[in-house]
Amino acid sequence: NIISAQLAKLLGCKKTMAFTQNHRYQVLGPHLDIDSWVCTVDEVVSTVLAEIRRAHIKTIYSFYEDSVEIVELKIEKNAAVQGRALREIALPKGVLVAFVYGKNGFRVPTGNSLLFGGDVVALISPKHLISDLERIFSQIQEA
Repeated sequence: NIISAQLAKLLGCKKTMAFTQNHRYQVLGPHLDIDSWVCTVDEVVSTVLAEIRRAHIKTIYSFYEDSVEIVELKIEKNAAVQGRALREIALPKGVLVAFVYGKNGFRVPTGNSLLFGGDVVALISPKHLISDLERIFSQIQEA
């Protein structure tokens, strides 16, 4: 698949994608002219984790060498964080909010950014803190 994608690029394709079954092949990326790399095993793992994780956390990308993940989650309408500013949420040290996407499009987050039901939040987090994020974002507002 990698060779086919590289050959397609050499023959004039504007964009190419390589599907692999091992994420370790992705280190070849900077040395080849392939636009996108998808590890099918990683995608299956990500899909399974999205189903079993609380707070609807979905892995966007996992950096194996750094033990870091980029994850996204959707704020539920009854979530305890709904309507609160980011600075009011006790995020674990080492977690970075990358962006917030809501009905008005993408927002660059600041401490004053409010989270609303339906917003999608992307976070960069060490893998060992994902369970803390699950706990924080899955809490429900008390009536």
